[in-house]
Amino acid sequence: MPRVRPTLRAQLGARLKSRRVTALAIAGCAAMVACGPPGPTPAAPPPQPATVAVPPPAAPPPTGPLPQDEAEPPVPPGFVEMHVVGVTPDPAVVIADASEKTVVPVFISQDQAMVIELRRSGQKYERPLTHDLFDTLLREAHARLVRVQVDALRDNVFVATLIIRLEGRWLKLDSRTSDAIALALGNHAPIYVAPAVVQRAGVSTDSDLPQEKPQPPPTGAPPAGGNRI
Repeated sequence: MPRVRPTLRAQLGARLKSRRVTALAIAGCAAMVACGPPGPTPAAPPPQPATVAVPPPAAPPPTGPLPQDEAEPPVPPGFVEMHVVGVTPDPAVVIADASEKTVVPVFISQDQAMVIELRRSGQKYERPLTHDLFDTLLREAHARLVRVQVDALRDNVFVATLIIRLEGRWLKLDSRTSDAIALALGNHAPIYVAPAVVQRAGVSTDSDLPQEKPQPPPTGAPPAGGNRI
């Protein structure tokens, strides 16, 4: 095999390299003709503002007629409307029916007797007492004491209920009878007494029979035979 001189070998290598470059250039031109010139470089998208989750809007209020107020609880059958006729020295607050032929004495403490006498006469202390505070609470809450009920006499203790109207609702609150009577006086609310209470604790003012007079209680003890708040 004949040997190629170094100079000729270099010349042959240069020619081959030139032909390879030319072929690549032709191939590139052909691709540009087929695909068209390269377009402009697309711009980067603008930054998106930070998003904050917004709660969905509240549902609109229901349309149509408003719900009716709760019906007033009726006075229980047979209850007798009574009013305060005085406070005895025992002390006891005495309530009577319209004819004042039947009275019901309710034994109370001295401070309760003082409060009831003050409210009967329309007088007040310079600073509000507990019942005055309750009256203010009713006014500020736009509530009204509609009536007072003396529902039962259990173990010589009267059980009373306050009937209050508040924003279309009716509340029944358990209460001491002395507090219920004091609040009824301050709010000009009627007092209703259960027939069983009148039958058991009532005293007839026109009876020919002598009535047993309740005795004042000894110190620290409830009255013997009397009915307490």
